[in-house]
Amino acid sequence: MAYVKLHEDAWGGLAWFNGVIARVRSPAALVSLLLPAPLRARAEPQTAQKTEHPLVFLFGELRDGGAHVGGRDFPLGIRYREAAVMMPRIRHASHDSDTLFACEMFADDSRPVLLGNAAYGFRKRQSRIECSGSNYEVLVDGQRRFAAQGALAGAWWSGSPGHADTRWLEDLGASPVLGRRASGDYVLSRFSWDLSDASLCPVSVELQWSPEPGAPLLELRSEPNDALVVRDLRWRTSPPTTLT
Repeated sequence: MAYVKLHEDAWGGLAWFNGVIARVRSPAALVSLLLPAPLRARAEPQTAQKTEHPLVFLFGELRDGGAHVGGRDFPLGIRYREAAVMMPRIRHASHDSDTLFACEMFADDSRPVLLGNAAYGFRKRQSRIECSGSNYEVLVDGQRRFAAQGALAGAWWSGSPGHADTRWLEDLGASPVLGRRASGDYVLSRFSWDLSDASLCPVSVELQWSPEPGAPLLELRSEPNDALVVRDLRWRTSPPTTLT
């Protein structure tokens, strides 16, 4: 599978990811409501009524977290669980193409929370994350904010280029990632998802997500061929760039 290759002088975070990446449909009005100014969602041209907009959920465990510098990896053995809610096809007035907006993230380790928020504006929340079998649950201050349950829906394959079921993931990985720091500054970065040594399998996922603390849980479900379990995905981030 093709992936974004970072410049040899780039630096950033590094980890190996085992978990799920799932794309689901949600009400477009909800996405617009959650977007801070001056962001806006770009509707799908083929969607006549434009009442839906995709959300992307990533959840699982990251291992050997560390850093990469000048083309070299420096794993530091950091291991933690993390969940992310991302919004594709989001536009910022100072950027002329679609981005993948980091709506909200959760992690059970303070180090990725502090770094992700200060450098990348990922809006991570310190959380308690529990995983048992196919069940995954995120609790913040004792409240459930996210939960997932899934079942494998096909056979495993290696992360070779051009597989039909990974094309949407390739498009997703090619988008710049947009974050918002506590200061209000917006920053762009890149995810480099290297699946060359990974294994993948389609999965059917049922999700619950509370968009705001105390808000009701939304019931969401992945569509066919829009959710994958991945093993041994090498995940890197690029240096952030502030938008003006």
